[in-house]
Amino acid sequence: MSSFKQMKTAAKRGLAMVLTIALALSFATMLTVSAANTWELTYDLNAPSGADTSGVTLPTAQTGISDIVASAAVGVPTGEPTAADGVYVFIGWNTQSDGNGTWYFDTNVVPAQADGTVFKLYAQWIFEPYEEHFLYITGYPDGTVRPQGNLTRGEAVWVFYRQSIEQGKFTAADAVTANSYSDVNAGQWYNTAISSAKKMGYFAGWAADGASAFNPDTPITRAELAVIAANFAKAAPEAPDADNALPVFTDIADHWAKSYIEYAARKGYFVGYGDGTFRPDSQITRAEFMSVVNTASGHVVENDSFMLPNMKTWPDNADKTAWYYTAVQVATNSYLAARTNKPVANRPFNYEKWISIIDYPFTIPG
Repeated sequence: MSSFKQMKTAAKRGLAMVLTIALALSFATMLTVSAANTWELTYDLNAPSGADTSGVTLPTAQTGISDIVASAAVGVPTGEPTAADGVYVFIGWNTQSDGNGTWYFDTNVVPAQADGTVFKLYAQWIFEPYEEHFLYITGYPDGTVRPQGNLTRGEAVWVFYRQSIEQGKFTAADAVTANSYSDVNAGQWYNTAISSAKKMGYFAGWAADGASAFNPDTPITRAELAVIAANFAKAAPEAPDADNALPVFTDIADHWAKSYIEYAARKGYFVGYGDGTFRPDSQITRAEFMSVVNTASGHVVENDSFMLPNMKTWPDNADKTAWYYTAVQVATNSYLAARTNKPVANRPFNYEKWISIIDYPFTIPG
């Protein structure tokens, strides 16, 4: 909720200037052009069923927009539809009433339209409470996401750093760029993430915490990721409770990360293999990594029916029967979601159901 409010506040600061310029250009057009192609920008309340909308006012429709002015700034409604047990919050405009068209926000302008066009935007509302999730994997330039590829230490830390900001564990004021590593220097894309993660204690229990070099381009192992995930959760390794027995892996008895692996597995971040092993020193795949991050941050869907048809998809993640299909979709889409009433095994949250795809930018300090 806070991210939307901050973005909407920032947008409003610039909105007045945009509208002033647009109105000035419109006035100038009326004075200098006797006949020009014109179009209209109109708004539809698209009210939620049964909601009280008496306190809601739509932006004024813009008519006679000339092809000299070209574009029209998008406005915002005032007020919120109300229901007996809460309010509906405005999240943006869409060219379709069901939200499956093109999104427009109050920082956008509608481009010039053909003569006589009535361009209608439908208000999109979401009932509180809801949660927002921002994508943290963007894929490769060739349009693939490579779920079976490996992940480097630098990439893994950057994602957890980003998740820390999204969840409010960390703010821009907390970001640092100084560190003790000889191979993590100012100007490198992962510098702020690694420096800040070390400050936050995410490497505690791992030899890299006190090493002279971090080796950010080295593929990260399952054990190393277990340490970061456990520290991200801000919970020290702990004894099992009666409802959740400690997992038993046959290959970690003497491993340096044993307690972190057991904690991460007990919390549902990791699962072992069918032969009873964890394979702590194996390199982790991108799909496995996404599953860990999603579970650690509380964003898990039960199956693809709880997602949306207009989400970003990938040619190499098209098999819906693959164990990692939903994990990759969660990692690569930004959306609003509500919780279902079904709990995720071994985790203190329920599965989520996507409500709307969003495309707000997410700024990472540093």
